[in-house]
Amino acid sequence: MSDIRLHARPTWLPRLLIGFALAGLLGVLSLVVYSWIAQGSATTTIQSRTVSDVNRASKAVTAASSNPTGQWGSLMNWPIVAMHGELMPDGNVLTWGDSSQGDTAVVWNPTTNTSTSIPDAFANPSCGGNNILPDGRVITVGGGGVSNADANTNVTGFQETNQVWAQLASNAFPTWYASTTVLPNGNLLRLGGVDGCDNCNPEVPEEFSPATNQWTTLSNNPTLLPMYPFIYVRPDGTVAVTGSSLVKEPLMIYDPTTVTWNTLDPNVVDGGSSAL
Repeated sequence: MSDIRLHARPTWLPRLLIGFALAGLLGVLSLVVYSWIAQGSATTTIQSRTVSDVNRASKAVTAASSNPTGQWGSLMNWPIVAMHGELMPDGNVLTWGDSSQGDTAVVWNPTTNTSTSIPDAFANPSCGGNNILPDGRVITVGGGGVSNADANTNVTGFQETNQVWAQLASNAFPTWYASTTVLPNGNLLRLGGVDGCDNCNPEVPEEFSPATNQWTTLSNNPTLLPMYPFIYVRPDGTVAVTGSSLVKEPLMIYDPTTVTWNTLDPNVVDGGSSAL
């Protein structure tokens, strides 16, 4: 009997092994469940982001991926002395110079790298104001040549679709070095350059309606403005007007709805440049 007791297998050993196996299995199962829950929580967090969050993230990615880069190419032989230029809605570029010196207006196609001469038969718009109207026309105001004695009331428009210039209604005051900008209502505001005199004639701004082809003289105006004043339409529809490179000028605000002027900053700026 003693031999039987010595060689008998302990009954608790299988139970111990089974316990270890079950504990390991439960541990693995718990780890799998925890990982699944964690992944589900992360997914839920992403899905609960607001639309504005997604938009901001998208814009950030777009800005990072579309960072503009480029390089300078070789020089180009331009057919005229380009004193003025406008990038037109179709991507072509219209430039012009002093037609009294033989220069003319040229349309350049950057895709084909070709130039087409289309002279302005109605005016010499050099040293005038210019802009693009909401309907796509390039408008030129005043100018007349390279001397302030050339100030005139000629206004012309170039229509890219027809490749032609047209004579528009003349403004009331001859101008040279006048600035223009398009107002929120689509009209064109002309400031500065009256009679080709730099800050020496009473300022008489005018507003042009492309729809009716008419100019309107504005009232309640500042006494003086320099030639080619810097003018920008602000988000609220008012117009910021400041000095140019020749004459010191405070920052003034013009309100087209009330036709009133206010000095926003009395500090004058002289000899600078300007950009929006």
